[in-house]
Amino acid sequence: MTLEEIQSEVRANLRRSTTALSDARLLVWINWALDIIADLHTFEEMKQKVTDSTTDTVENKSFPTSMKDLISIKLISNSNSRKLIYVPERLFDKVIPNPDSVSTDIPTHYVDYGPSYDLFPIPNDTYVLKIRCSIYPTHLASASDTIVIGDDETPFSRIADKLVCYAATAEGLSSLRESKESTIWWGKFTGAFKVALKTDHSAVDWTPIARPYNARTTVVGDYWLNPLIKSSP
Repeated sequence: MTLEEIQSEVRANLRRSTTALSDARLLVWINWALDIIADLHTFEEMKQKVTDSTTDTVENKSFPTSMKDLISIKLISNSNSRKLIYVPERLFDKVIPNPDSVSTDIPTHYVDYGPSYDLFPIPNDTYVLKIRCSIYPTHLASASDTIVIGDDETPFSRIADKLVCYAATAEGLSSLRESKESTIWWGKFTGAFKVALKTDHSAVDWTPIARPYNARTTVVGDYWLNPLIKSSP
């Protein structure tokens, strides 16, 4: 469905004309509904791969736009390619209070903090970063917009069209102080959402094993200069 079609459906559910209720107000409820769906569950379509790059001597990087959850970050540099290792911020600050005091090198670790992350060691060159993460659906704006996710515009209409119509209707009725009607539509949304969860495919092919945090990794180069490397690889 396009935004225009979604607005028409929600307006019919609300029983309000364009004179009584503007398209702009409908759009707010529709985009709220999109966020609600994504907050409740990370559907397979939301799982994206984003390509970025480091900048020589720059420690801090921003996460991808509209990112929900981070899965992993890989640094690509021929034979020196590796998955970057997450370090909790308090541990990092304790072990390395001043990252600038350590020589720049190929990053091996990262610290997730707020809307950005720090690389360590600070990069000594430009390297490709491959990020696995989940991304929120793109907010709708134009009449012809459909529900998509990420820069490659992965279609999300299969899951979201009906759910958005139901949730936006419930939000609208709540805003219009029609509480009983709103409760009915939230019930319709809940039922449809449970069905959507059953259709979301699962491709899990691993057995989880709990392990304590360990900063050690295989490092090529002057590993002894990295305070997070405890011994010879």
